[in-house]
Amino acid sequence: MKQRKKKSNKRRILTPQNEVLALQNGEHALASGRFDQAVRYFSSIPKNSPNYGRACKGHGAALVRTRRWQEALAVLQAAHDALPEDADIFVDAGDAARLLGRLTDAENNYAEARKRDAIGFQIGFGEASICQERKQWIEAVRLWAELNIS
Repeated sequence: MKQRKKKSNKRRILTPQNEVLALQNGEHALASGRFDQAVRYFSSIPKNSPNYGRACKGHGAALVRTRRWQEALAVLQAAHDALPEDADIFVDAGDAARLLGRLTDAENNYAEARKRDAIGFQIGFGEASICQERKQWIEAVRLWAELNIS
């Protein structure tokens, strides 16, 4: 009978090629809705990697989608530090802040995303949700209607 190799407790060091593969696999898992798997791929990329910013961005997005909002904000801050002009990071940070009830922070993140020319349903949904949460019904209805048109 064949003997199985013992699993090593040592963390595997990724080569640059494997880092790129881990990033691609993480992005594919994120796009496919396999968020826990995406978190594992993204978190395997070391801080000194040139892909660290993109990995943090994907890692943060996956954490938002798994309702780990506080953790997501910390990871998205690292993503922002590495990629300060990336608008999508602000959108995901806005979602996490909104879902934590930090509406002013969420509003500021959405505004920063718009300054960087971000557009899309996710921002409009977040802004309408904030208005609804604040009981600003007329503005909320206007924003929801805008979303239905676009």
